Amino acid sequence: MWVVPLALDLVSYIVAFARRGIPEGLRLTLLGLAAGAGAAAWFVDIGSLLVAAGLHLFVLFAVGLACHARLADERPPPAYLTQFYLSLSVGGTVGGALTALLAPLVFKRIIEYPIALVLALVVMSARPR
Repeated sequence: MWVVPLALDLVSYIVAFARRGIPEGLRLTLLGLAAGAGAAAWFVDIGSLLVAAGLHLFVLFAVGLACHARLADERPPPAYLTQFYLSLSVGGTVGGALTALLAPLVFKRIIEYPIALVLALVVMSARPR
């Protein structure tokens, strides 16, 4: 169950941090499509488990790609890369721990998914420095 989402997340890192990267227009278009698909999947009964899973995997990849590309765009000069990647690792660890340990206690339903989509849209709509 977790191998495909993890692989898509790692592929989005690889694509985002590649030398050429992803043009901002393409990444924002994918993010908009993903937000629409995620909202539709949240409110509409799709019927097919395979279609629903594919839709959610597309959302995961597109949002991850947009966010990872923003990180790649804002990475610091080489002298500060160790601190940058350490901060990414700590942030991922804290986020994963909060999702696994705190979210089940705070939320009665799976609400972090739409919250994460909205936050991704808000963060990605802000212009980088």
